Amino acid sequence: MKTYMTIIMMALLSISLWAQDGYDFPPVSQLPQTDKLPDPWQFFKSDRRVSTYEDWEERRAELKKMFEFYEYGQDFPRPYNTIGVIDSTNTRYNGKANFYDANLSMGPNHSIKGDLRYIVPTAGEGPYPVILYTQYSPNDKPLYMDWIEKVIDRGYIVAEWYCSQYDPYRGGEKLEPGVVQKVYPDHDGAVLMEWSWGASAMITYLSSLAVVDTTRLILVGNSRRGKTALLTGAFDERIDLIVPSCSGCMGFPVFRFSGEDACDLTGKNVETFPGWNNETFKDFAYGNENRFPIDQHLLAALIAPRAIIINEGSNDNLANQEGSQESYLAVKEVYKWLGVEENIGWYENENGGHGYFEHDWFHTIDFAEKVFEGKTPASGATYNKLVYLPRNTFDWKAPKVPSDN
Repeated sequence: MKTYMTIIMMALLSISLWAQDGYDFPPVSQLPQTDKLPDPWQFFKSDRRVSTYEDWEERRAELKKMFEFYEYGQDFPRPYNTIGVIDSTNTRYNGKANFYDANLSMGPNHSIKGDLRYIVPTAGEGPYPVILYTQYSPNDKPLYMDWIEKVIDRGYIVAEWYCSQYDPYRGGEKLEPGVVQKVYPDHDGAVLMEWSWGASAMITYLSSLAVVDTTRLILVGNSRRGKTALLTGAFDERIDLIVPSCSGCMGFPVFRFSGEDACDLTGKNVETFPGWNNETFKDFAYGNENRFPIDQHLLAALIAPRAIIINEGSNDNLANQEGSQESYLAVKEVYKWLGVEENIGWYENENGGHGYFEHDWFHTIDFAEKVFEGKTPASGATYNKLVYLPRNTFDWKAPKVPSDN
C-alpha cells in the first residue's frame, strides 16, 4: 500500500517538473468552478484568446501540459527507435495475405520489448493503409476472425498490439510501476500514458515498413484501449485517424455531463481504476468535476485537423454516450474553425453494447475512405447524426477564422 510519504514525494516531483517547463498550474482547490465546458481558444489564467493559427499551436502546447499535470501524468519520451525481428510468417486466405508475428524492442538501449501481429494484403503493390487495433494481451482475440478477410479485401493491413506488455494493470491500487515507468522514474505518467507510449512504439515500427502507407495510419481501441487510442492520438501526431470506441471515463466523453447511470468521477474511475491517472486527478472526484480546467473535448481537439471517428453503443452501461455526444458537439467547433469539419465523425450503434464489432471495422473503413479519398459510404452512413437532446454544455463561440498567415 502506498504510504502517505510516497504520495507527497510524487506530488513534489510533479510540481518540480512543471516548474522546469515554465508552467504555473495551481492545485485543484484553487481552481474556479464552472459547469460549462472550457473554451478551447481561451488561454489558461489569462484574458488572451486565440486569434491566429500560430496562437492555436501555442494553446495546443499549453493544453498538452495541462492534461499531463491534471490528469494523465507527464508524458514519457516517445519511442522513435523501435526495431523488430519477424518471429514467424505464413499465408492467409488462400494466398490473399501474409501473416507476420514480430518481436519488437524500443526505448533506452532497446530495453523494452513488445509484440506485434499484422496481416498484409498481397494484391497490388502497396503501400497499404493500416488499421492498428489495441488489445490487452495476446490471449484476448488474436487476428483469426473470419471476417478479417473482408478487411484485407478492402486493401488494408490489419495489425494488433498488446498494452499489458507495457503495464499489466487491471484495476485496484497501483502497487508496482510498469516497464515504462521503471525506465523513466523521473516522469509521473500513469498507466494510460504508459499504454499510449506503447502504441507510439508500434507506430514507429509500422512506419518503417515499405508496405505501409504512412499517410493513412489508423489507431483503434475499445473501452480502456479506446482511452489509450484517444490519448495517443493527442500526443502522437503521426496517426492520421483515431477511433476511440466506447471509451467512457478518461476517454472521449466529457466529465461535466454524465447521462443516467453513466460512469463518472466516482467509483468507476477514481476508486476502481486509480492507476489510470495521476494523483492530482483524484482531487476532481466527488463534486469537484466543475473545477476541472480542461475536459475531454479538449483532448480530442489536440487531434485536429487529423481525423477522428467516435463509436458508442446504445446499450453500453459502462460508458457515457450522452457525455460523448456533448464532447463531439464541442470539439466539432474546433474542426469547423480549422476548415476540416468532415474530419470528425460520431455515431451510436442502435442496440449496440460495449464493444468494437465487425460492423464497426467497416464503419471505420468507410469513414477513412470518405476522409482520405472523398468517397461516399455505400452504407449511406453520415457519421453526424445526433441521438440525444443537446444539453448546451458550452456557451463560447469560435474566433473569427484567420486569413492566411
